[in-house]
Amino acid sequence: MTAFRIASRPWKRSVAPVRDRKYLAFVRTQPCAVCGSWRWVESAHTGGRGLTQKADDRKAIPLCRFHHQRSTQSLHALGPTKFARVWKLDVRGLILELQGMYPGELVL
Repeated sequence: MTAFRIASRPWKRSVAPVRDRKYLAFVRTQPCAVCGSWRWVESAHTGGRGLTQKADDRKAIPLCRFHHQRSTQSLHALGPTKFARVWKLDVRGLILELQGMYPGELVL
């Protein structure tokens, strides 16, 4: 019988995601990135996630409730990558544009 050796990976400390309530409030003042609606806009986190963690607040985009959670074509139903492909969104570009429009100072 052959014993298998499991290669150990170097331990990597995780970095806590940035939390910025003021930035999220700003994102909610923008129109939905998909349909342009100003009603029921929510801050939708789009970045990478850790176990039981939301993504960094600086990677949120404005989505109406329908496109964020309620539709079969929503961010929650499709996941970030497929959602961006289905709706032809440049999420990274949108995030950079929102950060550039933000009147406050971004939390680092």
